[in-house]
Amino acid sequence: MQISITVFAQVPILWKFNIHIYYIIAMSNEILGEGTYGCVIKPSLKCKGSKQIEYKGRVSKIMNKKDAIDEMKEMNKLKDIDNIEKFTIRTPINCKPVINNQFHTIVSQCTSDRVNQTYTKNPNNLAQLLIDDGGVDLSKFSKNIYPNLSLDDQKVFLTSFLHLFKGLKFFSDNDIIHQDIKSLNIVYNVSTGKIRYIDFGLAMSKKEFIQKSKFNKNTFAQSWSYYPPEFSCANYSSFAQSNRSKCKMLYRDYGSDNGQYKMFIKDLADSFDSYCLSLALTNLLKRLYHSPGNKISKDFLKQLNSLMQSYCESDLTMREYDLDTLIKQYGKLLKNHDIYTKAKPKPTPEILETANKLSIELKKENKQIRCPPSMPDFNPFTRKCVKKCKDEKVRNDKFRCVNKTKKATSNKPAKKYVISKELDNRKKKCAELNKDFNPITSRCNKKCKEEQQRDELFKCVHKH
Repeated sequence: MQISITVFAQVPILWKFNIHIYYIIAMSNEILGEGTYGCVIKPSLKCKGSKQIEYKGRVSKIMNKKDAIDEMKEMNKLKDIDNIEKFTIRTPINCKPVINNQFHTIVSQCTSDRVNQTYTKNPNNLAQLLIDDGGVDLSKFSKNIYPNLSLDDQKVFLTSFLHLFKGLKFFSDNDIIHQDIKSLNIVYNVSTGKIRYIDFGLAMSKKEFIQKSKFNKNTFAQSWSYYPPEFSCANYSSFAQSNRSKCKMLYRDYGSDNGQYKMFIKDLADSFDSYCLSLALTNLLKRLYHSPGNKISKDFLKQLNSLMQSYCESDLTMREYDLDTLIKQYGKLLKNHDIYTKAKPKPTPEILETANKLSIELKKENKQIRCPPSMPDFNPFTRKCVKKCKDEKVRNDKFRCVNKTKKATSNKPAKKYVISKELDNRKKKCAELNKDFNPITSRCNKKCKEEQQRDELFKCVHKH
């Protein structure tokens, strides 16, 4: 029977009589998950060299060296901002893993193409990122863990929202827009009660956000389901010239001169993350409210829901976004209902085991990147959205546009491209059936109704 280290530590009597069994369990590794670029292993593997590294609370993400360097570039965006780690997980450590029997035993089981091919050719070309085991994302947590928590631990969880609001204030004060806040990108640790934001791949400064929009270069300016609805009007040309009713209304509300556009785009930048977070929490609160295992006052949940709705109001001109006020009002709400607590959580062994199974890696690699129509092709090597090739050209194995008659120059085996070809065939089949290709399940789904759009899980949801 497999028992996680954390859970096993809760059973001291069994440990005393089974010290050899404990040693075997503690030293065994498990693959938590795999994606296109990496294989996540827990407990973490050791790094080469004499450098002092804190391995506790980290997992190993095995990757080829180049992919590890590319991912570190993305994660290093925010590392120089003082105190950022209060609200995010620590910046990963990139190191060369110790290649021993433990390494071979677990890494040989990784099925990720890029990891497996590198391991087969030369294990020395593999690197590892030591990543914080941040916890369980709020979507999984609310479904699988929250209903089983004690009243005291549910209070700890709800008190942790204060930290999320303070995180928004910190980002705003440091000119940061996360730009991808949703329940999947917030993690909660049941052992420590700490809550953190993850996945800063779309993060940018407010200044850059405003400048790109001002010069019509904000290519992500579209109405995604969890984005502010006016985001589709962010570019100046859309704000001033669009025929869409939403943009026309904003144009009237803010006025037509350049100064009024500056007010609009600043309001959008200032409220972007608070809109996304409050929308995510509103959806989460509905689940908690109706959960049979909820032990928190429903009156409290209703009042918190009302507070969140004022911050995700669909009309920008009526939306609240003062973060100092939000922090004060929520702190008062917690204390009025006797929910605020500084206590540490006391999860049961069963909850710890569930959390261990659901524990996520930092980078959700299977998540489909959705590109805007102006740059519809996602480049898997640079992880950026790029323009389509011209009609007379096609993509080669390096994702470059080349003439159709020109063969892609590569000495790599053709086996690598079989999956890609199968996906192309499935996409074509879906198009023939007048259905949408689901990038998560690789199946054909019925198209959404006119009043609906796809959310991040590719489900049809009502537009705002």
